[in-house]
Amino acid sequence: MKSIRLLGATLLASTTLLGAASAFAEVSQPAEGNPNTAQTPITAELTLNQTPEKPTPPTSPDEGGSDESTNITGLFGIAYAPGALSGQKQLEEQGTTTVDLSNNTGSNSTNKHNVGVQDKTRAKDRNWSLKAQLEWTGDDQGYMDGATITATEGKVQLNDGKGNLSEVPESAVTIGDSAATLTISKDSQVEIMKANAGKSVNGVYNYQFKDPKLVIPQSQSVAAGTYAGNINWTLSNVME
Repeated sequence: MKSIRLLGATLLASTTLLGAASAFAEVSQPAEGNPNTAQTPITAELTLNQTPEKPTPPTSPDEGGSDESTNITGLFGIAYAPGALSGQKQLEEQGTTTVDLSNNTGSNSTNKHNVGVQDKTRAKDRNWSLKAQLEWTGDDQGYMDGATITATEGKVQLNDGKGNLSEVPESAVTIGDSAATLTISKDSQVEIMKANAGKSVNGVYNYQFKDPKLVIPQSQSVAAGTYAGNINWTLSNVME
């Protein structure tokens, strides 16, 4: 009987201790008007350099070297484009005449050419596109109907701003569907490269092509002479 009484006393004592612990927990909570936490708001305004250093086109002979800078001074725009291209060829009697085009400065040993787009806006959603179209000038431009400019080895790279090229991170900017093997006509614009929405775009993006040629499909209908025109590069931006 003594052992039974002792066990009962022990159980009673444990219950009493648990009740005391519960009461202590309730008392530890702060009463109304006595806070034990606080917050300090923090804000930070980040700005951009609105007049970045003008980018340098690729200067290595292996990467071009004859491209010309534009008058860009802001965060977004075409930074440079190929210099003047020219060529000479005797017209074929019939069919196609192909004229190799190059820059005559002597600084371009590989016949590679570059056009660069600078985008340092760091906007959240970018959706710009660079396109190209052929334009003939002069009174005799009708002879060039159907003529195109073609090129090979089109690719998009990142320019560090000093003319050094590397891979574009995270596919932020990609080549146009028809720009790897390029054909530029006067009938419509061809997409050269584009920024992809949802990606981080911040830098100078370089499109390079090699061995441009003037292709005249109907040589028998073309008069001898000097013909002049332009490749018009157009940058458009659509904010999502």
